[in-house]
Amino acid sequence: MGARWSEEEKQVLREIWASPIPVKLQTHKLPMRNIDSIKQMGSKLGLNGKNRAFSPLLEKIRELMADRQPRTSLEVAMRVGGSISQVRDLMDGECSGNRFHIERWQQTGSNGRWQKVFKMGRGKNAEKPAPMTNMQRSRLFRSRVDQDEYLFKRKRYALNRAIKTGRVVRRDPFTAAFFGEAR
Repeated sequence: MGARWSEEEKQVLREIWASPIPVKLQTHKLPMRNIDSIKQMGSKLGLNGKNRAFSPLLEKIRELMADRQPRTSLEVAMRVGGSISQVRDLMDGECSGNRFHIERWQQTGSNGRWQKVFKMGRGKNAEKPAPMTNMQRSRLFRSRVDQDEYLFKRKRYALNRAIKTGRVVRRDPFTAAFFGEAR
């Protein structure tokens, strides 16, 4: 169990949270604490929303988006050097402030979930489409993979399930002959 927090440390923590500089860049102000304990105490004190209103990262995002090209938070994060979650939070804040808007939603390639495509300027935010069902996600996956590979994977999955559940697995004639069990 860690040492108790003094009132001076708690006050420093409140100042860190009020500052637009990320917490991990200010841990030197609390030399006896690590980043995890700082975040835990911030949560206990009710300091959940970090002030990012004057973030230098936000200025980089605004400069990048000034060309009015639509971009996802991933594309912006890769260009400005921030984390995806921080960029997404900042851009969401700009949407509520009417500096950006959600032009459209596009599906991610890996799982079919929807992601926002932001554009600078006022505009009406596009409505989020309904999430894909498991059947739609499966069809999307099957349309992208080689059919022979897909059938092989299905057979392998069925075999592994049969072995795991203890069902009797009959060997095909070729495998039986190969292992000397020909009939």
